[in-house]
Amino acid sequence: MSSRVISKEVLSLVAAEMERRKYASPNDVLVKAMEALVEQQQAIEGIRRGLADVKAGRVRSRVEADREFRRRNRLPTK
Repeated sequence: MSSRVISKEVLSLVAAEMERRKYASPNDVLVKAMEALVEQQQAIEGIRRGLADVKAGRVRSRVEADREFRRRNRLPTK
């Protein structure tokens, strides 16, 4: 990976986050930020898949889901 210049704005944001959250280094801040970005992207993709399932009719009622959950986890029925 090649070295890139980081803008003053980004450096300022990283410095502020280091102070606010007591990170040890700018790298720690950037790693956390990238992890959060990946999590956000995964959540968005999960929502998109869920919406596609709803649109395609691949859904079941809350009652059916609860019944299945209770059966799989050997919980009493209501």
